[in-house]
Amino acid sequence: MENTLNCFPYEDLTELILDEPDPVKFPKISGMFQDEYDALEQRLKDMYMYDENTRTYSLPEYEWLQWRDHGPYYFDPSNPLYADVCLGGSDVSALLDGSELLSRYHFYDGQHGSPYKCAAELWVEKSGIPFGMKEEKSEEVLWAGHNEEEAVAQVFKYTYEKDHPQDVVELVPETHMFRHWLKSYIQCDLDYIVKINGIKLVLECKTATRSSEDYSLWKKGICPLKYYTQVQWYLMCVNLPAAYICCKWGNLPSESSYIFIKRDLEYGEELVKLAEQFVTCVRTGKCPDFAGQNINRVFMFWRKQAGPVKPDAPVLKLNSDMIPVLERIKEINEQVLELQQEEAYLLQQRKKLLCESVFPVFGESTSGSVITPDGERLTIKLKDQRRGTFLDEDALKKEMPEIYSRYCYKEVVFNKQLFVKEQPQLLQKYTKQDLKLTEGKQDYCKVYVGY
Repeated sequence: MENTLNCFPYEDLTELILDEPDPVKFPKISGMFQDEYDALEQRLKDMYMYDENTRTYSLPEYEWLQWRDHGPYYFDPSNPLYADVCLGGSDVSALLDGSELLSRYHFYDGQHGSPYKCAAELWVEKSGIPFGMKEEKSEEVLWAGHNEEEAVAQVFKYTYEKDHPQDVVELVPETHMFRHWLKSYIQCDLDYIVKINGIKLVLECKTATRSSEDYSLWKKGICPLKYYTQVQWYLMCVNLPAAYICCKWGNLPSESSYIFIKRDLEYGEELVKLAEQFVTCVRTGKCPDFAGQNINRVFMFWRKQAGPVKPDAPVLKLNSDMIPVLERIKEINEQVLELQQEEAYLLQQRKKLLCESVFPVFGESTSGSVITPDGERLTIKLKDQRRGTFLDEDALKKEMPEIYSRYCYKEVVFNKQLFVKEQPQLLQKYTKQDLKLTEGKQDYCKVYVGY
């Protein structure tokens, strides 16, 4: 994986642009201006919604999902631009786990494909087969990832220009949908095109939290494999030589990382082989082999596939070869129960020690410490400030009704998050000690070496 930050624009990348026709460029999926909208045929016009604030047209999500699966002419299989199967950049990373491609390329320890979907789940999705149950997903996370793209792009521009003051950087929002000129299943939506000294590259924008598994990789300047694969898919689709991927995990430019990724033609060829195998599975109705797929995602596949409880469903008669399987599951369940009981016993022992030896001498203190014979300071902490306060909304509403009403959504729900952000002084005034003895407060007990 090429992660050298300064390798562009100091080398010739023209050999990575293949001599082939331009990709198919579909209409914009968002940010379409009036003249562009007027040029569309009526059937496509009917798909768009107008935004009075931006004075542009965009596809609603349900239409975009149809485009993603079959292109803009999803309603007409006889149209030459209709595709029976389409794979986007985030789709192909679901094919990595269990593949020869993953075993052949080693970029970093612990690498894996998509944590959000396995090949079997993708197969169900692309086959148009509804699951019996839907997986709960955070709409806020998806919304934030999409709406932070512009901020990430600006962070990239700022930090890149700071690192390379001699270069000229131009950001170009790119909202068209693209399809490979020959292979109709290769499709992509880009975040941005970035022109550096006039040379056109892809810019992919990501966000991460410090608790995510990808955070440590971004900090080291390593692109997570699922996103590296996504970028290679994009470069192959639009026939560009390289890309930058930028991820931010905070508000400051220093809380971000950008990585240069050259197009890897060999990796792209192997990715095409993997994708074609999957497309064949969709067209033939054969589910991909489960071997090597992410077991957590395979588990979710079967849970969603099974659907909700059906009281009238008959009891299934199992073959005798299931006996050792059921016995082993029974054994595991018993072991889990024993561990839970052991945990409960240990917690009771801890409560006994606290009641007999610690609480009687602590009074209202939060923590205490003692020097051991080895000279180490051993500290016990019984309270955590983060667990002990709350915003007194009733007092705020009574004393400052105008301020309170400003943060009420439809005059019903108080927007605490926005209030905390915009009213730090009032927050301090109306933050009270929470006297409720919650389970979290009861069980909080931390012993460690040091202060």
